Amino acid sequence: MRFVGLFVSGCLSACCICCVSALVLHLNSKYRHFSTTLWETSSVVCVTGGTGVLGAEICRQLRSEGSFRTFATFRDTKRVIDSGSAIAWLPLNVEQSMQRHLWDRAREGGLHGPGRASPWRTAAIFDDRRWGFFARKTKRAVLVNGIAVAPTGRSSAAFQCALAVNSLLPMLLSARLLAAADEFASMSTTLEEVVIVNISSGDGELAFLDSDVARWVQSTDSLHRLQTDMASWLLPTTQQAHRETAVGATPAYSLSKAVLNRFTQLLSEQRHALPVAVRVVSVCPGNFLSPLTTDEERLQRFDSVRTVHEAASDVVSAIQNDQNRYISGGFFRYGRAIRF
Repeated sequence: MRFVGLFVSGCLSACCICCVSALVLHLNSKYRHFSTTLWETSSVVCVTGGTGVLGAEICRQLRSEGSFRTFATFRDTKRVIDSGSAIAWLPLNVEQSMQRHLWDRAREGGLHGPGRASPWRTAAIFDDRRWGFFARKTKRAVLVNGIAVAPTGRSSAAFQCALAVNSLLPMLLSARLLAAADEFASMSTTLEEVVIVNISSGDGELAFLDSDVARWVQSTDSLHRLQTDMASWLLPTTQQAHRETAVGATPAYSLSKAVLNRFTQLLSEQRHALPVAVRVVSVCPGNFLSPLTTDEERLQRFDSVRTVHEAASDVVSAIQNDQNRYISGGFFRYGRAIRF
């Protein structure tokens, strides 16, 4: 009987050891999976214009990858409700009061000035720890400047609106992101890269602009001058009689995108002053049907119409920097660097 008892005890002990070993292996596997998940979600992105046709698709593709914590801005509350809860949504006011504030800051050259906190929640998320944009494990921070307006006509209001929303607002948001990244990098060793993707357009090519305006865009040599000259010289110039600032039905949109491309170049030139790697690119997603497409453009298209999925894939590819081809300061169309 004693032998049988010892045998049973030995079997039970062996079973316990096997169960404990299996449990340890299972926990190790879970821990590795959890660690991998943390590693994969160590990238965070903010997409402005997230409820637009292109912005929504960019968010969808980033969300489907599962490797990004995604913030996005909205103007249409209904579209936010329809998009699900996997994205942190933030309101972004682009009304006249915001535009006037941007122009006031531009006249002072203060969009990139230190210590000038933004009054908008969208910019505040970068340096407000309550939002968790920069978390303990953040390795890569991304900003996609995708919000855009395309007012028709050549009125002063059209140029003021397009330049404020399409050019000055990306300058402000980029400045706040870089300032917050600089502060975070001083407290953490995890942050490795900051990526800013400015969604531009082929309509912003210099060949489509008035020659004096095109020369100004090319010759502007600093971010401070880009801001101040926009208010003191560029905006009054657009209202000169008989001056065709840009060709097409949406000259204000074209001009704002050319300025955005120059901003990309200038910001890229000063990126080495930060303690982390910074990459700034402009991406033209090509021709796809959207609410910004005018009737004239629908009838007269020089390129084939792309799907929104293809256009968004170009932006996501620029974020991921596939094959290291999206070099900082460049303007890219269909994955290839071109001159603007």
